[in-house]
Amino acid sequence: KMSKLEHWTAERDGGVHSIEIPQPKGRTQKAFAAGFKDKSEPMVRYTSTIGPADQIEDKRAKMALELNSKLPHGCLAIDGDHLVVTATRPLKTTTPESSPAAVRYLANQADTYERLIFSGDVH
Repeated sequence: KMSKLEHWTAERDGGVHSIEIPQPKGRTQKAFAAGFKDKSEPMVRYTSTIGPADQIEDKRAKMALELNSKLPHGCLAIDGDHLVVTATRPLKTTTPESSPAAVRYLANQADTYERLIFSGDVH
């Protein structure tokens, strides 16, 4: 529903939704939404990939941790082999109208860091 409201392209693969979010200068960034339970609480985790974590040198890792404290939505993290921006929200307070701003922000931050750190538009 959120993707339709925002005119974003979305696909579903099992329990994971892939959302393509347009970025400035013709770039795009994918965000992924996956549901899970924290104890009995239904949650949704939004994640947008920046790039390979093994290519982050110590200086950039420190910079990423410093940036983490300034993000109003989500946080920088390592998910598997990738540096990502991620945010988790309780499903009971998450609606198609309340989530786009946070998801757009995550995608924008991931795209910005991808461009600055990796000089590409892969994710």
